[in-house]
Amino acid sequence: MTTWRPPSRPRSQRSRRIVALAAALSFAVNACGHAASALHEAKRSDVPVPRAIGQGGWEEINLGQDAPPAGEDTAAVLDAARHRVLLYGGKDDGDKSHNELWEFDLATKGWTQIRPEGVLPPPREDHTLVLDQGNDALVLFGGENGSTTNSTWIYDLAANRWRDSTDASAPALEGHVAAYDPDGRRMLVFGGMSEEKAHKDDKVLDNTTWAMDLDRASPRCGQWTRLEIAGPRPSPRREHRGVYDPVRGRLIVFGGRGRSKASFLADLWILELEPLRWHELETSGERPEPMRQTALGYDAEEDLLTVFGGEVLVQHDGGDDEFTVNQVWVLDLGAGLWSNRTPYPRPMYDHQGLFVPEVGATLIYGGSSQWPGKQHETWLLRVR
Repeated sequence: MTTWRPPSRPRSQRSRRIVALAAALSFAVNACGHAASALHEAKRSDVPVPRAIGQGGWEEINLGQDAPPAGEDTAAVLDAARHRVLLYGGKDDGDKSHNELWEFDLATKGWTQIRPEGVLPPPREDHTLVLDQGNDALVLFGGENGSTTNSTWIYDLAANRWRDSTDASAPALEGHVAAYDPDGRRMLVFGGMSEEKAHKDDKVLDNTTWAMDLDRASPRCGQWTRLEIAGPRPSPRREHRGVYDPVRGRLIVFGGRGRSKASFLADLWILELEPLRWHELETSGERPEPMRQTALGYDAEEDLLTVFGGEVLVQHDGGDDEFTVNQVWVLDLGAGLWSNRTPYPRPMYDHQGLFVPEVGATLIYGGSSQWPGKQHETWLLRVR
């Protein structure tokens, strides 16, 4: 694991603004170094235009015009059989928690609110949502709307109806990860925070692994079990991320934050289900800095884990700061090799730029950043 070193000098307010500007500008550049020419049309017409796509780059497929009101601390799952993504809860622009269920149609690329019959779960954030494939249902668990909860609700996809399935054996957790285990017909849950206290830093962190029985033929259906796992296991954490590997039958957990503000994490752990054991994956290559609240995508066929965004902690002479990043990292789990796939420069300042008419682009070189050392890459930035 790599660690931050203090930069040679504390950042000034001016350099902070330049770093922020560089980060914002970098969003408009695709993997080939080209900016979206349509951005000029957007300025003239005042109508938002999707950003350009490049080979291995980004494509903005929805401008947010019909999106859910909640954008932070939501929970989402892929419903592959119906070619859609389902999203529940989270906070809106005013930090108000919601209890709405939405779907994103992968064909039309549009959002639509689903309006279930009957009683709805309470609003919440920092919860999890899994697709119970065996019962064609969603399982909504935990989270908080002021107090940490063990509230568990099941949504019947065919009946369009929620039901409260909270059992006394369920732990109260927020900021945890959850995944559906199709072979065991259960939901697996790891880590998070528990106990009700006024400030999140006073809540107790957890590194317990739980299982909720979802087999309707089982006498324990709906009940929870604390899994006893011998050997090493991940440290207690919150705001980490996890995905299930359907090819190899395992849970993958990455990053998060420990007890203190300075304890951001970049370790990767695997929970093997047969036999039941945790082990940390040793990795090599240029590694991501310790981070929390990132987003994961896992390609099980290729055994590739994609990590995007999140917050990293930068320590320097004047203290430390949390920075939101827009980096892209890919881990080949088979080889244990990380690679930085960020298709634009790091946020920087004190770099050089000049326009080169013969290539129709601005050339960018060098600069300083919050990473150790200087930047020595040369980039071309095209805006038309």
